[in-house]
Amino acid sequence: MCEEILSTLDLTLDREKTKPAGTIGALIRQLEQCMKSSFIGMLVIDEMQNLQFKRTGGENNLLKFLHRLMNKLGIPLFFVANPPFDKSLIKELKAARRAESGYHHTMSVLERESDSWNTFVDQLWQYQWTSVYTKLTKELNDALHTLSVGNIDMASRTFREAQRLVIGADDERITSATLEAGNAAACGLSKQTKEVNELKAATLLPKGRKRSARTTESPEVKTIDKTGDITKPQHPEFASKLIELVDAVDLKSRINDPDLFQQAAGLEDPMSYLRSRNIVLDDPLSELAYS
Repeated sequence: MCEEILSTLDLTLDREKTKPAGTIGALIRQLEQCMKSSFIGMLVIDEMQNLQFKRTGGENNLLKFLHRLMNKLGIPLFFVANPPFDKSLIKELKAARRAESGYHHTMSVLERESDSWNTFVDQLWQYQWTSVYTKLTKELNDALHTLSVGNIDMASRTFREAQRLVIGADDERITSATLEAGNAAACGLSKQTKEVNELKAATLLPKGRKRSARTTESPEVKTIDKTGDITKPQHPEFASKLIELVDAVDLKSRINDPDLFQQAAGLEDPMSYLRSRNIVLDDPLSELAYS
């Protein structure tokens, strides 16, 4: 670890590689001197679970060495680790006390109604690269939390991949089905793990009928939605017109006769009336064909 710290300092300060000392005592003194002369504000050590404790004489000796650096140099230490590093710290009381003497916090997935999750999603939702901005709703927030089980890394990758799937389509809105497709593409392995399945079973929110993905007959057409979202146009020839109607603010003014079907319902032969108004076409191909 001492050699890794020296190497990181050399790389960060863009200087020639420091040759490590030959003995442990000399190496520690060399490290202390380099850290003091480099004016380090904080020493952050990540992936602590990968350290080989046999080479350091056990967890207690490692923590003793780290605390020596902190006490002698006045440099705060911040180390991060995944399980099973926490089990290594509780083997001895000395190691546990030294590990928690400054501060100890075990991170967990974020709860749906927590301020941390809502703040995170509010910030994440600003990063949209689609042609239209999709407003964050409770339904989308619930869907993202259910798919990611409150894991911010899975949530970020799901949101990013969902946008990648719809960019280039006629309808680039982000929906629950879009997020599901993004999660399947970005977190295909993570969602199959035991930990994720247990979290989903514990935090699953009520949801409606599951939507089934639909494939298109012409995959070469890039404007067709790729996520299987049935709330979006499925036929490219109608997509632009349907999207225009969804976003139209003058929809009522576009309907010439809003009570047309009510008028037809009061007649003895409503179908003939609808045919006369060109609403029902018996042979649309010939009647709408251009001459």
